[in-house]
Amino acid sequence: MKKVLAAIAITASIAAAATHQYLQHSADQRHQSDLLSKLHIVDQTLSATKQDLLGYTTFTQYLEVTKKAISG
Repeated sequence: MKKVLAAIAITASIAAAATHQYLQHSADQRHQSDLLSKLHIVDQTLSATKQDLLGYTTFTQYLEVTKKAISG
């Protein structure tokens, strides 16, 4: 009887640990997806801001943009 109870307790512990690990992994994936979404928004904002501030950029950046515009 004690062996059966011990086996049940061990099985329940393993099942609980596996469930916890699975839920933790799912939460990590959702968190990573949220962070990638925010990063994409920041990247879009940065690109738009750079375009808006093109005339106010530093000299070296302005030369690089001009060179690209001339070369086509």
